Amino acid sequence: MSLESELFLKLKPDREKLEACGFVPAGSVSVFRRTFMDGQFEAEVTVDEKGKVSGRVMDTELGEEYVLVHAHVRSAFAAAVRSEYLEILEELARTCFVPKDYLSAQAEYAADLVLSRYGDRPDRPWKKENGYTVIRNHENRKWYGLIGEITLDKLMPEAPEEKCEILNVKVPEGKMAEYLAIPGIWPAFHMNKKNWISVLLDSGVPDAMIAQLLADSRSFTETRKADLAPSDWLVPANPAYFDVLGAFRQRKTLYWHTKKKMQAGDTVYIYYATPYSCLVARCLVTGHADDGANALTLQEFYERGRYPLSLLKEHGCRTVRFVTRLPQELKTFLDDTRKKENEQ
Repeated sequence: MSLESELFLKLKPDREKLEACGFVPAGSVSVFRRTFMDGQFEAEVTVDEKGKVSGRVMDTELGEEYVLVHAHVRSAFAAAVRSEYLEILEELARTCFVPKDYLSAQAEYAADLVLSRYGDRPDRPWKKENGYTVIRNHENRKWYGLIGEITLDKLMPEAPEEKCEILNVKVPEGKMAEYLAIPGIWPAFHMNKKNWISVLLDSGVPDAMIAQLLADSRSFTETRKADLAPSDWLVPANPAYFDVLGAFRQRKTLYWHTKKKMQAGDTVYIYYATPYSCLVARCLVTGHADDGANALTLQEFYERGRYPLSLLKEHGCRTVRFVTRLPQELKTFLDDTRKKENEQ
């Protein structure tokens, strides 16, 4: 591992401070230069668009790279050059970089995704193992993902002992061979290889696949109650804060954030709070935005008072305060009512 890689391993650039620190934009990268050792050498530090830091030291008299700064040699002069170069790197790390929780951009993506889409906040239960982050279902504390720092040789024996980051997720046994054929995916490191895989993050596996793997793995932690409909939801809305009906009249699809996991094709019933206290609309989940919001496409408006709270309670509805799955009894009632109306 290079001096730069080791020092900036858990740091990311503060883009607003780079220019103030002396970094100059050069295409897709930013470059910092400073002479040292009485002008004999020049430090050249580069930050690319992904935040990766690289550097070299140039011999100003010869116009060549001084490679000994990156080599372990027994030379007092080389050690002095290395020491002053390190001081420059450490100064940059202090002044224009900030700490980050993960080594890879995809680990940050995964952590942000599970929090925004499911309300699952990753945690680190092992103080001595700071490189491991657990992703668990916040409702029952069952875990479905593990972000870990390992060295590449743990996945590929012929690879160097270079730090990398993996995501372990659970997959159906029937899909194991399919996933292992994808570059960047291996049998799970340090977990049951029958139903867990390791994804090497930032290795080319698309974000969309990471999101799907997390969704599939999370599904193993979910319990479905027999008296709840698996794909029908009740979503409360407060007309005092947001005019859902007015918004739907302007456009057929709204984007709705919720911690509950909804799938495309699910049915959503909008419940209006006081002074309405009734269902006002039926929608279909037609997809998801990049930030995880559910795309709700209007299917039908309900007249005020058609499905009041008292009627919902008669058919098994226990709460209208939170986003919840529809009781099977209420789903059957609503489906049967709609079917009878369509037949008339």
